Amino acid sequence: MNVLITGGFGFIGMYAAKQLIEKGHNVFVFDTLSAPPAGLEKEFEGVKAIKGDLMSQISLTDAVLSNKIDAIIHLAAFRNNDSKRFPFAAFNLNCVGTMNCFEVARICGIKRVCFASSVASLGTYEFYEKYAEDTSALTEAVPCNPSNMYGATKRTCEMMAEQYNTLYDMKIIGVRLPIIFGAGKKGGSRSSYYNELIEKSNDGLPVSVTCVKDEKFNIQYVKDSARAIVCGCLADDEVCGIFNTGGHVITMVDYVDAIKRVFPQSKVELIHDPAATITDNTCIDSSLAKEKLGFEPQFSLEEGFKDHIAVLQ
Repeated sequence: MNVLITGGFGFIGMYAAKQLIEKGHNVFVFDTLSAPPAGLEKEFEGVKAIKGDLMSQISLTDAVLSNKIDAIIHLAAFRNNDSKRFPFAAFNLNCVGTMNCFEVARICGIKRVCFASSVASLGTYEFYEKYAEDTSALTEAVPCNPSNMYGATKRTCEMMAEQYNTLYDMKIIGVRLPIIFGAGKKGGSRSSYYNELIEKSNDGLPVSVTCVKDEKFNIQYVKDSARAIVCGCLADDEVCGIFNTGGHVITMVDYVDAIKRVFPQSKVELIHDPAATITDNTCIDSSLAKEKLGFEPQFSLEEGFKDHIAVLQ
């Protein structure tokens, strides 16, 4: 199968492309870059690069038709912090760019589009507690009330996917990803300190993090995140809709304890601050993804930490 990955030279794209190639599929990366980032060329062996503009339906349509694309994985997006800083640009890329993928797929007769959504589509702990929901395992059936710009754009994409599936008999799948750690994630994101704790612990360097020590969150290793996307892309033909894909529901104390088991030289200091709460409720139930997509995490936290360092090296 010929699979086009938008934003494929990014963090998750690198891992998703490799997994698809290992499964025998042909991968085409549609990106603003004409080649992989410097130093990562080996990670994209076997991938065909297509420099294009996601905001142009003509550019995307040409890439789809010229390469006889069978399915699209859509990963290009502004991240959380960038969405807050540049809301109009975030709306354009995250919403209009996603709509371009849906519309080009519809016009070209492609049923399957799998896009990266987020638990940011949901709401805050306070929102679900107010309505007496179980905040430890939210399903796809709970109401959505995103609390930030990034979440609002992702929820918009989910609703448009539902319309395309209903009106045009498409099979679009949205995969809600939680917090992600792994080699290759750029610094500056709201959750980049999860990587920092791993890498500095490996080097025996002191590092501190301010948090609510006993607050639970959901975290996933990037290779599992990529696998969730790939499972969505390769799901049975009749499957479509929005799916939660969780990892490990833990506290920051649990996370640091796991780090110390892998890196005894770790010098992590946790600073408890009740105001440092995670805004979004990331504790999702991903049993539907297991049932319909065949996805469940393959990496334990400790295995993810070790693989993270191995990839860096």
